[in-house]
Amino acid sequence: MRQTAAQNKADAGEIIRLSRLVDKMALSMKQRLFEKTKCGFVGWDNQTGDADYDLTIERMKKAFHEEEWIDVANFATFLWYEDWKRHLGRDFLNVGNEPEHFGVFGA
Repeated sequence: MRQTAAQNKADAGEIIRLSRLVDKMALSMKQRLFEKTKCGFVGWDNQTGDADYDLTIERMKKAFHEEEWIDVANFATFLWYEDWKRHLGRDFLNVGNEPEHFGVFGA
């Protein structure tokens, strides 16, 4: 089914707003992570062993109940990272190890 010009414009507006939302959220997430790092919270990527999913989930639940949405998003990101790392069999944070679909939207 073909979209009308008005639908295309609405879709473009939606994409722009979503993009702005994600950009602002990402900046807020980074700021919070940097603040927490300065306070001594380190080891999110647990370079010495397996991720502690239970601890991450407990911290995420606590943040959820306290309505600390940026913290919830950060903990979800840590879980997402560990899941992708396990799925891919490699650490995609190393340059050149990105999942193949990451280039689609410039990630």
